[in-house]
Amino acid sequence: MSEESNGEDAVPDPKFNDELRTIIEGSSGEARFREPSAREREKLAKAAREEHARTEKRLEELKKETAKQARKADKQASEQRRKAGRPGRRHRESLWGLAVLILIAAAVLAYIRLGHSPTTSAGGVNDTQVVTNGAVPPTASVAATPASPLTESGPPADPFQSTPADKWANGAVGITIPAAKAVGQYSATQVESAYQTTKQMLVAAALNEQTLLGGAPTAFADLLTPQQHTDFTSTLDRIGLKQGEPISERGFIVSFAPGTTKLIGSVIKVHGSMQARAATVKGEPVLDIDIDYLFTYAVEPPKAPADWMRIVAHFDGPVQFGNWAQASTSFTPWWDSLIFVAGERCGSPDGFIHPDYPTGPPQSIQPTGRARNPYSSSEPPRGCTRTTGT
Repeated sequence: MSEESNGEDAVPDPKFNDELRTIIEGSSGEARFREPSAREREKLAKAAREEHARTEKRLEELKKETAKQARKADKQASEQRRKAGRPGRRHRESLWGLAVLILIAAAVLAYIRLGHSPTTSAGGVNDTQVVTNGAVPPTASVAATPASPLTESGPPADPFQSTPADKWANGAVGITIPAAKAVGQYSATQVESAYQTTKQMLVAAALNEQTLLGGAPTAFADLLTPQQHTDFTSTLDRIGLKQGEPISERGFIVSFAPGTTKLIGSVIKVHGSMQARAATVKGEPVLDIDIDYLFTYAVEPPKAPADWMRIVAHFDGPVQFGNWAQASTSFTPWWDSLIFVAGERCGSPDGFIHPDYPTGPPQSIQPTGRARNPYSSSEPPRGCTRTTGT
């Protein structure tokens, strides 16, 4: 016979009996855990409402302070440009600025009200994150993406096939320079020099590999006058939108968000023209080199070649040669060209180009207006407009 009890003959623990008796008789004292009463729940709810009200008030104060700082910065920038003898000009035009600001402000407020903290990261495939390390981004490592049926294929051998860009020149060869002739008070030699400098600036802004992949745009910055160099480099890591446009002047150049974009092959298709004309700025003579060039890029997200697409960047506007403040000579360039990009996500506040990949997440801000042909320079788009496709 085993010495272990079978359970039915076990003798109850006296201590257990004593505790059970105190519970039955109601003398066990206050419970360690209990459900809050209705009064206590109302008190907690009231405290939560008061905390929410304080958060709302603080958000309003932050918004007012941000607007105040923005006005102060604008005033300082305007004063600097006035002293430099140059009018201020935005680098990207837009038709949807106010709506963008309202939508972004509403999204941020809603996110914070839900108890989250806004975060940023360097981004990755199908990136929608803001890039905060603008001036000199580190080498970005892109996380591996889950396998999908689409990754079994990739772009064709000629990613420009069946588009107008297929017949365009490759790279810098497409930046053609017309025969130089004297224009107004400027000699043919000066016009030729302006043409060559303008081509150098276009190559640095649209064809430099380091700049294209989100690196520091040193090649372009080195060609600017001291005043514009300071204005350009000091804004590269700014985050935000003003009237729908990034406050970062990275929009002067073609620079894809680090880690989001891989160039397909070594070919960038280029087509366009430049033309010299005499002009004036605040009564002072300048030589305008009006540029009208289209650059077409075949790109794909890293590790997802089937999600490839084309991006078309349209450079439209003048490079003005004159006697600018702080310049070393009386005939130096001032970059005043705008860029319109077809195929990018609307409303990215970091100044980088974020491709709108075919299977990427939906855009929070949709392009508007009549669909335009991105391969035509006769009617360049303004702002984030719809296109007939890239």
